[in-house]
Amino acid sequence: MGRPSAAGYFVLVDVPLTLAEELLLLTGDNGGKPLAWRLHYGVAGALLADLDMAGRLGYSPERWVTVTDAEPTGDDELDAVLAEIASDRPQSMEYWVRELVSVQRTGRLAGRLGDHSDHRAWRAQLRSRVTRTIQGLSSGDDRAECLGAIIGACGLAAKVFPNLDRRGLKRRMAELSSGQRVAAAVRDATGQARLRAWLPRWTDFIVP
Repeated sequence: MGRPSAAGYFVLVDVPLTLAEELLLLTGDNGGKPLAWRLHYGVAGALLADLDMAGRLGYSPERWVTVTDAEPTGDDELDAVLAEIASDRPQSMEYWVRELVSVQRTGRLAGRLGDHSDHRAWRAQLRSRVTRTIQGLSSGDDRAECLGAIIGACGLAAKVFPNLDRRGLKRRMAELSSGQRVAAAVRDATGQARLRAWLPRWTDFIVP
C-alpha cells in the first residue's frame, strides 16, 4: 500500500494481502470486461473468512455468527465488516455473505491492488500455492485451502485453473467447500441468487 516517504511523496510497498484481495488477484483479470457477478459474493465470503481465521468470529449452537473480538484489525475493510456484524443481532453465515455483497466494496479492494508493485509475481506464487492444495500436494496452508474453496463456490475454478482436469477439479472443489463454513455459505448464497433471477415474481401471475 502507498506510504509517505521521508521526502513527503508516496512510494509503493508490498504489504500482506487480505483474502479478498487474493481472490481478486486470481479471478479479476478480465481484460477490462465486467467482473462476474458471483465474484462479489466471493469477496464478501473472503472478508468473512479472514475474520474467521483471525479468531474474530464465533458460532452459537444454532450456527449464528457472533463477534468474539471487536478490536480493530488494522484493515479498514475488515474493520467495517467486523463492526457491522457486531452491531447486528446474530445471523447465519449465508445471511452475512448476502448482506456484504457490494460492487463498491469490490471496487475499493481492487483499487488497493494497484498499490502493489508486481501483480504477475504475486499471482503466479498464489496460483501455485492454491493449485498444490487442490492437487493434494500441499497440506497445512489454510489460506490457500480457503481461497480455493471460495473460488470453487463462486463457480470460477475452471477459469482460474484452466490446465487442471475439469472433472477432477469439480470434485475437489466440492470436497473443499463442504469442509469450509464460509465457502459453503458463498455457494448457497450464489445458488439462491441464481434461483431468484430465474423465478418469476408472484405478481407475474396476477391476471389484470
